[in-house]
Amino acid sequence: MTTIKTVTLVGAGGAVGPAILKALIEASFTVQVLARAGSKTTLPSGAKLTEVDFESVPALTAALKGQDALVSTLGAFAFGVQPRIIEAAISAGVKRIIPSEFGSETSNPKTSALPVYRDKVAAQEVLKKAAADGKTSYSIVFNGPLLDWGLMVGFLINTRELSATLYDGGDRPFSATTTASVGKAIVGILKHTSETANRAVYVQDAVVTQNQLIALAKKSGKTGEWTTEVADTAELEGAAFEELGKEQPNPMVWAFNFIKRAVWGQGYGGEFKKTDNEVVGLKEMGEKRQRRNTEMSTYLLTGTSRSLGLATTLHLSTFPSSQVRLILATVRDASPSSIPQLHTLAAKDPRVKIVVLRDVCDEEAVLEAKESVEGVLREEGSEKLGLDVLVNNAGVIDRVERDVETL
Repeated sequence: MTTIKTVTLVGAGGAVGPAILKALIEASFTVQVLARAGSKTTLPSGAKLTEVDFESVPALTAALKGQDALVSTLGAFAFGVQPRIIEAAISAGVKRIIPSEFGSETSNPKTSALPVYRDKVAAQEVLKKAAADGKTSYSIVFNGPLLDWGLMVGFLINTRELSATLYDGGDRPFSATTTASVGKAIVGILKHTSETANRAVYVQDAVVTQNQLIALAKKSGKTGEWTTEVADTAELEGAAFEELGKEQPNPMVWAFNFIKRAVWGQGYGGEFKKTDNEVVGLKEMGEKRQRRNTEMSTYLLTGTSRSLGLATTLHLSTFPSSQVRLILATVRDASPSSIPQLHTLAAKDPRVKIVVLRDVCDEEAVLEAKESVEGVLREEGSEKLGLDVLVNNAGVIDRVERDVETL
């Protein structure tokens, strides 16, 4: 089995790049990120930034020397660079190459024939030949549309405006995966190189339909009146080809229409018939986790009576209820005279709930606060979903008696 220790990531931004970078660092790989000269990219600790000329295969080859694996998450508008990167990786002796895919099943003949996937299919052919010649190995990752990203930007359904375009009626099942799970899948591939070599790797968090997502959103509090319309993906495909025939075709029209055809069109492989979740260490999410992707977040903050804690609470209250459902602000003393600003905020914003936490270092006090939080969640109908985010801002002072000489 090939052992992977050093990994280069190209495309650390975008929808899936940050999640993959985070997963690689947490898995203790030695991570290098390639960026153009003069890039203002900032990276978390644990990753090294290497500036390189993406137009130069020799420069890319030098940057990839000594690297065990290459992961590309380049977006569609940067696919022109990927052939040079793959050529350089092969020349540098990179052991495993994972090209930019992370979407629909492009090994499906109907999907691969769509023009939007032309560059991805071409990259696959290059990698297949290189692997057959013993020069490298590869893994192609199919994960369907990104579940969290697709909900955030309104591609799957629009939970902010309570609207959706139901493709082919909205009842066609499709495989979907969160960005975090894609990151975990990459780690799983690099840790199980033999089982994932020279083939497509299928991963998914869930198989859902658009109408099921709407139902889950309603269970999570999106209970207003939903506006929907139905679109025929065959007509979208026709419109995409028509757009491509124009002198200056708009990629926001033709590209996304083709993608929608691949996700929801009959026979395009939108629902995976098998997955490699077990191989890469992923578990499919149940309804509770699916609902979390459609619902508003619930925050618990400690130390909110003043300073940073109060400022964070005030800032969260500026977000719409579609993004922030509840703000539970804990304080040592809940009397209005002690926390006038917080009481004023709670009176204006019903999402802000004040909870007493007398002492974060006192177990009894913490348990009392826990009961209070559970009570608020029950009242708000969120007890089954729990908390999403904890912001632990409370300060702790270790009081030590010192005399003048010691000081």
